[in-house]
Amino acid sequence: MAAAITGVGAYAPRFRISSEAFEEAWGQFHASGVTEKAVPSADEDALTMAYEAATRALEAAATD
Repeated sequence: MAAAITGVGAYAPRFRISSEAFEEAWGQFHASGVTEKAVPSADEDALTMAYEAATRALEAAATD
């Protein structure tokens, strides 16, 4: 049986911070051409974002 990718999923936090606000808070912003960044809410971390992406991948693949 050959392995295959049958679905993919992604997740990005819904909150955004402008490059100006980021630079004001941190004193620097070195991302040429970037005007804003996605930032997680207080209850989001790498694990919860990974879970959301994995759930979407499983839904796209129509598998359990």
